[in-house]
Amino acid sequence: MAPLAIFGVLIALLAGAALWPLADAELEPLKVNTISSKVFSSESLSFDKEKVSTSSSLVVFTYNASHPPACEACKELDNVIRTDAFKMKNAAWKRKNVLSVYRVQCNKKDSNKELCARFSGVVGSGVDKPAKITKLSASAFDGKELKTSFAGNSLVLFTNEPTSQFANQPSCAACDDLELLTESPAFQRKVAAWKARDVLRIGKVYCNKHAELCESLGVAGSAGSEPGLPHVLWYKGGVEQGAYEGGHSTAEQFDAWAFEHSLPHVLWLKSGEEASYYDGGRSSVDDFHKWVQQKQDVGEL
Repeated sequence: MAPLAIFGVLIALLAGAALWPLADAELEPLKVNTISSKVFSSESLSFDKEKVSTSSSLVVFTYNASHPPACEACKELDNVIRTDAFKMKNAAWKRKNVLSVYRVQCNKKDSNKELCARFSGVVGSGVDKPAKITKLSASAFDGKELKTSFAGNSLVLFTNEPTSQFANQPSCAACDDLELLTESPAFQRKVAAWKARDVLRIGKVYCNKHAELCESLGVAGSAGSEPGLPHVLWYKGGVEQGAYEGGHSTAEQFDAWAFEHSLPHVLWLKSGEEASYYDGGRSSVDDFHKWVQQKQDVGEL
């Protein structure tokens, strides 16, 4: 009797294992919930644990397509997370208590804009090795276009090299301040993080060394002239988009601009806090599921 009993148990286990994949297929699809600043703590980068699950979460920071500005990449990611295949996976992740997925629409409410700004610092963090800003000359430009194979955002800082090296040039205190900021290890780590995540590239032109180039681009070659130095131009795919409108007194100001101009972002929060950058693919439900499986393997989900 004992062998028959053991055989029966094995058959039951095998049948259960065979049916396990079908269990997910029988789940009701679960759409990604749109959340606002109300579900976050006002004092730290953490969820309000009474309103949102404390398990691992992915938060998609994106734009609502019906509100400006336009964001094609946001639409593409939105199309992925709206599919039935993604909703089914979302239901399975939630049931197995490994992951919850939420969405924040940064352009829908003023409170959401503030919330997105609070999380912008995560974009340029996590890279320890500093990377110096590339010094540019006329060879980096084709007329008024920037020569680059990078399709994303680039900022070019037009400034003066420290005046101590050019005693006969007018002083530019703001240029000296920008030089101190951009040459600091903390800022250079931001530069490395932006580049590693294809968020932003930065270059620098010294107008007191390349006056002719600055004049050809409509940038002042000396302090006190319009538009004045330092001046920052924004390029996308090498094509000038106009003047950079963010602040350039701190790394955080650049980080906030990078966040806003490179949405969507997907951030990973463990137990409702410890925000870090999601490092998986975003083109399909399989990309997200592969990331979930990898994190399970190392015991983080």
